[in-house]
Amino acid sequence: MDPACDVLIIGGGIAGLSLASELAERRGSGAGIVLAETEPVLAHHTSGRSAEQLIPSYGPAPVRELTGATVARLLDPHPAPPRPLAWPSRMVLVGTEARLGAEAAPGTQPLSRAELVELCPELACSPADAVEAGRLDSTSVRTDAAALVAWHRDRAA
Repeated sequence: MDPACDVLIIGGGIAGLSLASELAERRGSGAGIVLAETEPVLAHHTSGRSAEQLIPSYGPAPVRELTGATVARLLDPHPAPPRPLAWPSRMVLVGTEARLGAEAAPGTQPLSRAELVELCPELACSPADAVEAGRLDSTSVRTDAAALVAWHRDRAA
């Protein structure tokens, strides 16, 4: 390893890239951060898709905490990115009562099948035993994933 490199980040997906971005901001230019990626383009595979919708109620507690912090950071007007990278975008989780009970998380509200069909009439065609209810997450955000990746890349440079 280069002696000038004191932080090596393996993987240029959204997680590695955002870590490099944040470290570069905190430590200043020439901070000895190296981001290693095998692909010719950063955040090329699933990152480009998974970074488009951030859902703070999804996943185990540590993932929810990290996602919530990310959403707060993206929506924080100071220091603001050059243009909005994220905006509120509700997300609905649909399934059986048993499965949704296991997915219940802070920031969500339960929806009956009737409420789901009101929000999304296409669900009326779904079997009642497969789509029994839902959970509405009003804390999720949509992002401009390409702009988000470019912003992190520029900050990390």
